[in-house]
Amino acid sequence: MRMRKKWIVLIVGGVLLAGGLSAAYAAERVPGLSAKPSSVPEIVTSYEDALVRAKSEEQKRKISDLQAADPAGISARSVMMILGELPESQPRLTEQLAQRIVSRVASGNRDEIGWNVIREFNRIHGAPDFTGGSGMHRTVYVLKENPPTSIMVMDNLIVLWKTDKENPDTPVSYDMVKQVERVAPESSSTPRN
Repeated sequence: MRMRKKWIVLIVGGVLLAGGLSAAYAAERVPGLSAKPSSVPEIVTSYEDALVRAKSEEQKRKISDLQAADPAGISARSVMMILGELPESQPRLTEQLAQRIVSRVASGNRDEIGWNVIREFNRIHGAPDFTGGSGMHRTVYVLKENPPTSIMVMDNLIVLWKTDKENPDTPVSYDMVKQVERVAPESSSTPRN
């Protein structure tokens, strides 16, 4: 948990509001996803909203503790688990699945890549691990990877951050959309004789 907090602190900044993606859209857009109905509730967008949705004093206390730790945004996934709106067993994205989603979305409407990626990520992840910041709007997902890996979405910039195995104090990062653009021409070109 300590490492996740470290990554969130490294990456965080402003608010991108996020919503769930319909299962039909996800299944159509991302091969390998089932067409089960999405059970993702409305994403909590502020601690004030979360406190209104809280049903007990215990939930309010836990949410207030998170708010004290993240004053520039909201740990939406954790808050929704506290509220019982996401199960503790909610799966996390993997780097491989996230890359497939970004690759698929990057081939569509270039002006809405960030929003579309967030919607598809939320379909699996439930909610962002962090959304918020001060001046720069960012949404962060902590992946199910070892070493710790996170993805930050800021408008149409989608950056993957991971720990360098050789130097754990130095994160490695790359723009996932530009990575797709570098790979796409080679994979779609016809073989030469």
